Amino acid sequence: MRYNNNPFDRIRSWENVNATLNFERAEANLRVQLFAKNLLDDDTIVGFDIADENLGALRNVILLEPRTYGVSITKGF
Repeated sequence: MRYNNNPFDRIRSWENVNATLNFERAEANLRVQLFAKNLLDDDTIVGFDIADENLGALRNVILLEPRTYGVSITKGF
C-alpha cells in the first residue's frame, strides 16, 4: 500500500498451485525433476508498482506469472 493507505491500493488474497515430482536413482547418481507453476493459470494481481505522486502516481499492476512447466535432469560424477 501507499504511504497514505488508500483502499484503492489494496490487493485481494489469491491462491496458487505449484507441483514438483522428483525421481532419483542413487546408484546412477541421476535425478529427474518434473515441475509446474501456477497450474490454475490465473491472471491474478499480486502487486502494484506505484510511481511518485509528482509524476502522476501512475500505477502498474504486477501479475502472477503464467503457467510454467518443465523438466530438470541432473547427473553427478
